[in-house]
Amino acid sequence: HELGIGINLEMPTHFTERTDEEFKIGLNVRLRNKTGDATSYSVGNLPTLALPSAISGGNVGIYNGRYQNGPNIDGSVLRAIYAASTSISSDPVATALNNVNDKEDVYAAYGQYQFGYGALGVVVGARVEVSKATYAGNKNDQSPNPQTAGCTLLADGSTLCPVSKDRSYTNLFPTAQARYEFSPELIGRLALSSTIARPGFQQVTATTTVASNQDIVTGNPNLNPTTAYGLDATIEQYLPHAGILSAGLFTKQIKDYIVTNVRTLAYQNTGGLLGLAKEFSYTNAPTAHLYGVELNYAQRFKDQLPGALGGLGVSVNWAWVQSKYEIRSGEYSLLPSTSRNTVNAELLYDYAGLDLALGAYYTSRNIFGVAGSAATDVWTQDRIYLDFGSQYRVSKPLSLYFNVKNLANTPLKLTEGPGANRVIQREFYSTTYQAGLSFSF
Repeated sequence: HELGIGINLEMPTHFTERTDEEFKIGLNVRLRNKTGDATSYSVGNLPTLALPSAISGGNVGIYNGRYQNGPNIDGSVLRAIYAASTSISSDPVATALNNVNDKEDVYAAYGQYQFGYGALGVVVGARVEVSKATYAGNKNDQSPNPQTAGCTLLADGSTLCPVSKDRSYTNLFPTAQARYEFSPELIGRLALSSTIARPGFQQVTATTTVASNQDIVTGNPNLNPTTAYGLDATIEQYLPHAGILSAGLFTKQIKDYIVTNVRTLAYQNTGGLLGLAKEFSYTNAPTAHLYGVELNYAQRFKDQLPGALGGLGVSVNWAWVQSKYEIRSGEYSLLPSTSRNTVNAELLYDYAGLDLALGAYYTSRNIFGVAGSAATDVWTQDRIYLDFGSQYRVSKPLSLYFNVKNLANTPLKLTEGPGANRVIQREFYSTTYQAGLSFSF
């Protein structure tokens, strides 16, 4: 549940020659609460099931037949056996580990002044935010000397304990922006910004949960929010028919970047899991920084090409990012989930009511999960996505559309180590087709 309340006041002023000069102040409150109450069950006295009576279809091969996984299991057969069981009981340990009660409230106030002289426009301001949070849940304490106050001793000797963490912090965010109009079509911008990115509830939860694939996710209530100071400079040339040619430079200094850690370890009696499993957790990285460049071009060729060719258009942007942080003591890497190259490109066509777009999106490889060494870090490999969209305006209120997403069925591929040959996971999402009509009235 989330509740937001805000009040803002604008006051025109006349200290400079800008007609849009004004002073703004405001107060905002955001109250967020997340509760989870998921009951887990144990089923006993199940009959022996012969494999041939539960299979569905033929053998399943992956990676072009290199690996044979055997046939799929018929889910309806398993559901029928569980439904017929007379020994179903709730699992108090797994249920307690899944339950959460998290609260995060943010109280904010800001002031902003907008003014200018001639072709120069300036906005300066500051925002202060007070954050108060409580993250509560349960944990299965398997340490040699577990705490006992308020805990429940389990039959296997481990201890189920309630855990709660209170957090409170205050941040100040100054900002300054300048816009200079060299001409009506040529604009320069310079901005100094300060931002915050709070961790998600799944990252700061005090609970440990086991996913259906037996991955273990452990929250970290001690996570700090990520804060950053950035400096951006851009130059924009506006072209006919809503076209634009722009270039920008940017740099950011980041504190407490949130990193996903992954390790393989032996777990017992955690949500019914035994043996080796992958545990995902979260930590704050030391100070990090990045810098880069972004180029953007978009243009319709209505006046440059004759007849129906005038409906053609293109849109291309490219961002190059160089980032660095201390991944392990004395060892540096790209920031997690930050690709060095990102490219978007579209081929457009708009003529006589027909609107077509073929788009491509590319990201280079980036680190996904940080492990104990470079040999076991998890990487997301580079990928290209292709999408197609179309619309035909039959009349002013009626349009038909047909879209195709993920034309190339590009897999999401995760690898282990610095190379690309140790594949540990590939996910295919196939192609999605959409067709329909829209009517405006």
